[in-house]
Amino acid sequence: MRLAPVPIAGYSFYPDQLGHLSDLAADSSLPTHATEACLSACRYFAILLAALIAGEDRQTVLAEDWEPRQRLQFHHKLHSEVDRVTSGTFRHHQPPKIKGSGYVIASLEAALGRFMMHQTSPLQFSKRSTWGMTQTRPAPSVASLPVHI
Repeated sequence: MRLAPVPIAGYSFYPDQLGHLSDLAADSSLPTHATEACLSACRYFAILLAALIAGEDRQTVLAEDWEPRQRLQFHHKLHSEVDRVTSGTFRHHQPPKIKGSGYVIASLEAALGRFMMHQTSPLQFSKRSTWGMTQTRPAPSVASLPVHI
């Protein structure tokens, strides 16, 4: 996904303009990932990343009852599989049961699970999860971003 620039540039839309931020995220996905599952995952992930950039902590944004996740449902109902994962299935699976596969749902679940379990920089988890996948190139550094864990 080419998603990271959306929440980085648009984090000021969080939390008051979630609909606008989620639309920008979906638009960034359309050229190559236009399925409903992909669009829904992009909407959710952009809001999550923007919240982290804005200073929300990891436990808050990963909570099943995270209020922005619930508000997103009013703007664009989450795809059923994205809803299942973001409701917390990533909390109950460990490798090898949970692994990134290239399929958006498996990749989202692996990324959220990895972020929950490891003391990873909040934006580093947005790169492709290495659970079950071979890393082909290094991720760009995001150490200079103003992010709070």
